[in-house]
Amino acid sequence: MRKRRSPGDGSAHDPSPSADHTLDLSGPLVRALQACGRLWLRWGWPIPVLILLVKNPVQLDYVDAEDSYLPAALAFPRPIDWFSGSVGNLTLARIIGVDTPRSWIQLHVVLVAAAIAAGLILASRARLTDRATTVLVLFSATATPALLWSVGRYDPLTYVGACLIVLVPSRSSAVLGALVMALGNPEQAVVACAALLILSGASAFRDWRRVALTALATSGTVWLAVQLWLSLNGVGRSRLTVLPEYLGASLHRAMDNPATFAWSWLGVGWLLVLALLVVSPGWSRLWIGASVIGLPALATVLTLDGARVYGMAVLPAYLVAGCHLFRAMTRDSARSAAIGLYAILWIITPVLASPAG
Repeated sequence: MRKRRSPGDGSAHDPSPSADHTLDLSGPLVRALQACGRLWLRWGWPIPVLILLVKNPVQLDYVDAEDSYLPAALAFPRPIDWFSGSVGNLTLARIIGVDTPRSWIQLHVVLVAAAIAAGLILASRARLTDRATTVLVLFSATATPALLWSVGRYDPLTYVGACLIVLVPSRSSAVLGALVMALGNPEQAVVACAALLILSGASAFRDWRRVALTALATSGTVWLAVQLWLSLNGVGRSRLTVLPEYLGASLHRAMDNPATFAWSWLGVGWLLVLALLVVSPGWSRLWIGASVIGLPALATVLTLDGARVYGMAVLPAYLVAGCHLFRAMTRDSARSAAIGLYAILWIITPVLASPAG
């Protein structure tokens, strides 16, 4: 009887070709990168928090807090508009008794700190690859610095939910993660889970299909429940129905500076995505591209959003794909050099936080 593998487990016959078979690993530059990679693998896993705080701008979103989210929290459980659909942080604010913009922001500063800590803990215990590399992929993902760009929104819930879906690979964690993510933003959760399901079409990621289907079913159920709740309470607008209002401005912004706009979605993470596309076989490239680029880009471009929303929507698929790329490197020397190079580039590359979305 064949033993079923967990999605986080490795494979003796990984369908992705090794990315290191043509590298010359004898030069002094490569040896220096190997030393950096070994240093990161040994000591690097707690450092990203410091790098995150040093590199990234912090913006406290008092405007949306005062104009939208706080009124929605004070009216909860009665919805007042489409932004009431982010019921998770509204519920927390209502329970705690948040009633001023200042206390709303203070609550979300705590939530952001808790989300970053949760991501670090989950990544350090995940089985996607080794601890230090998983933490590197997570903290270099756009979603992690995006937590700091708009403090006062639902992002901590979507972030923790996305991490739970893939960093604790089981169906129960998929249900919990999708639920938490959907309580932050149901539409983002559906897109993120759909992207993970698309990724599972690639030969290297087929073991993720059951997790992705479970997460998609859960997030879809929450989305339907939220739409029903809005409708029964006389709120005719939702994030979907307001799309036509923003479509023109959204497309104009995307076309105004497309290279900068696209770079902001993944930043240095584009190197992982492009490398994975190069080394993946045949039709797998189509599935990977549609998952990590196509669907999140479509959702971002159509909704007047930017790097923050793209980063959250792609996070589960990006974590699985990025960690797989490093894990597929069979030679330790090539792997340590690649990790060293990527860590250096992540540290020195400026963050493009605008348009944040």
